[in-house]
Amino acid sequence: AEDSFNFWPALVTTESEQTTIRRFTLHHTMNNSLAIRSGHWKLLAHKGSGGNDYDSEVLRSLALPERQPEAPFQLYNLASDPGETTNRYFDQSELANSLYQQLRQFRQSGRTRPVHDRADR
Repeated sequence: AEDSFNFWPALVTTESEQTTIRRFTLHHTMNNSLAIRSGHWKLLAHKGSGGNDYDSEVLRSLALPERQPEAPFQLYNLASDPGETTNRYFDQSELANSLYQQLRQFRQSGRTRPVHDRADR
């Protein structure tokens, strides 16, 4: 697809030879909100749950307390917090806002690969 990246090099090179194929990746939450990831950082561009129904009996025990309800976004360092328990928005707000701006650019352009970048063609 026009917006896809060739990940073959990641499959056939050793870890020490690998370079980053994508600087950013996008994720959809269950309610179709978007999240963006860069390296160990993941920004969810919304408050609260991404669509999980934590009021349901099945998920209620998995709900985490909301410690920063006033934060406009959720920012997590997945290397140190893979369970996404500590929102780092307020102590990393510059990074959070930068990731949000990148996410907005992707939404506006409708793609994550620059139009001029046709390396796989």
